[in-house]
Amino acid sequence: MADIANWTHILKHLPPFPEERAAHHGVWLLADRLTVSEPDRKINLDNVPYGDAPPWVLMAPVSRLLNTLVMHVLPQTDPWIAEATYVRHNADLRQAEPTDLLASGIDATVLAIRDRHRFEWEECIKQAEKLVPLSAWVEFERSAIESAIAVMHLLDERIAI
Repeated sequence: MADIANWTHILKHLPPFPEERAAHHGVWLLADRLTVSEPDRKINLDNVPYGDAPPWVLMAPVSRLLNTLVMHVLPQTDPWIAEATYVRHNADLRQAEPTDLLASGIDATVLAIRDRHRFEWEECIKQAEKLVPLSAWVEFERSAIESAIAVMHLLDERIAI
């Protein structure tokens, strides 16, 4: 839903891609910083109804994903961790990063990537902030959240979660 909100409310304020790649990157860095309240950053894994999943769902990968979210992603308050983790796992960037890109978790590797790229990322954010008005960000956030909620309601109706 964030992609669609980006196309609808943010992209029109940016210069062409890829010539102005930094501004586009800055937009996604800002978009990834939408505030998630403390209570919404918790999932009780004991309450996940695995028995209700369709037979084609592999429980072990779903459980690993949820565990990673609960233990490493949702508790994060450092906004650069998500970007550093993306860099570590992005196939296009693997040649550029002399690290073990497939390791899991927040570790010294992720922190080193964060520290190595932080200045560049901050410059990208400055470019995006100059180009995109606050009103567009307000609409982006509203649209992304309302669309996500609508999709959840639609899924609930269709599969009766």
